[in-house]
Amino acid sequence: MKQLGGTPQTVPIEGLDPIAKGAGAAVEIAGRAVAAAKGPLHAIRGTGEQEKMLKNAKSEYADEHEEIATYTAIETLAETLGDTQTAKLARAIRREEQSMASFLERQIPVLTKAVVQAEIPPAQRRKATTRARPKRAATNKAKAKRTPAKR
Repeated sequence: MKQLGGTPQTVPIEGLDPIAKGAGAAVEIAGRAVAAAKGPLHAIRGTGEQEKMLKNAKSEYADEHEEIATYTAIETLAETLGDTQTAKLARAIRREEQSMASFLERQIPVLTKAVVQAEIPPAQRRKATTRARPKRAATNKAKAKRTPAKR
């Protein structure tokens, strides 16, 4: 702007509601496009199908949280500006993203176990063990039976 000989100015813009709606929709579409574009890239990584699925789930989980942050910011901005429609839309989309993140969070352990089954030979796997309970100290009554009485 300065190179053209002008000075930057802040100008109020009328009718932000439709623009905010459009911006929110554009952010959603862009986010989904990025996620869709990453899919083919993730298809070439990993050694087996299960590992690819795990890596994709982890990437999608991170992406969902980025989208949650974005929609939280949009919601807050809209609420601060009094744009209740945009805030409501951003809140609804954020909740969808949170739901997907929760789903992926539950899937990551399942997919990890599938990778173990598919990629690690049975001889190299350790069986899941329960934690050993620490031995309890003997009770006074039990100690009395084992220790001869002092006279």
